Amino acid sequence: MGSVIIALGPDPAATVDVAWLGYGTPLRDAGFLIRDMLREQHIPVPGPGASEDVKFQVAVRIFGAGALDVGEFAAIALGE
Repeated sequence: MGSVIIALGPDPAATVDVAWLGYGTPLRDAGFLIRDMLREQHIPVPGPGASEDVKFQVAVRIFGAGALDVGEFAAIALGE
């Protein structure tokens, strides 16, 4: 684990918090930690209550970066 933390950078606090989540932690309890972790890794994340336009723009950026496959992007784009 130590080498992973070093590779993440000098202050991976949010990433460590997510790593400590217990199995089965509900998203309502972990959502803010996961969003913080993603921001820490410079991944765009829409906040709670974001408009559909903002969510779609984020999905396009993630798809463009190659982190989202076509099927996942299609589900978001089609609202499924």
